[in-house]
Amino acid sequence: MTTLVRIPTLHTERLTLSAPVEGDFDGYASIVTTERGLGIGGPFSRDEAWLDFAQMAAGWIWRGYGGLSIRSRGARDYLGTVQVHHEFGDAEPEMGWLLTAAAEGKGIAFEAGRAMLDWAWQATALTTLVSYMDPKNGRALRLSSRLGGRPDNGDDGPVSYRGCDFVTYRYRRAGE
Repeated sequence: MTTLVRIPTLHTERLTLSAPVEGDFDGYASIVTTERGLGIGGPFSRDEAWLDFAQMAAGWIWRGYGGLSIRSRGARDYLGTVQVHHEFGDAEPEMGWLLTAAAEGKGIAFEAGRAMLDWAWQATALTTLVSYMDPKNGRALRLSSRLGGRPDNGDDGPVSYRGCDFVTYRYRRAGE
């Protein structure tokens, strides 16, 4: 039996969001193995980074959604990752983004996040997504709000992962 996995390529005014390739791993590792990875429970070892990168890509096979690499439109540069995925052990699907230091502060996360959310609402049956964020990362919290996320820590308060507490923001499909 052959299964065809369809991974979309999304275009925005400045960006192309496309399937991650093995060559993107060094860029991904440059984020999650450093202090930049603190917001996702890092820094990770290089082996942990590889497992995280592979899990993000495997989501397309198992669930029909996962991570996309962010590139400048018409280029092969790696600017970061944007994802809708359901990580092993998580209670529900997540919306997330990670950028290289060079890509930060240019509106790239918003542009990529908006495109990924629009795709998720159109192409999947998902009705809600969450983002788990460091409560001290004001930029990420503001970005989540701009993307339509609202604080939703439920009765349990912040989520704890790898010794860090994260606040939950929830996105809802229009009409839900």
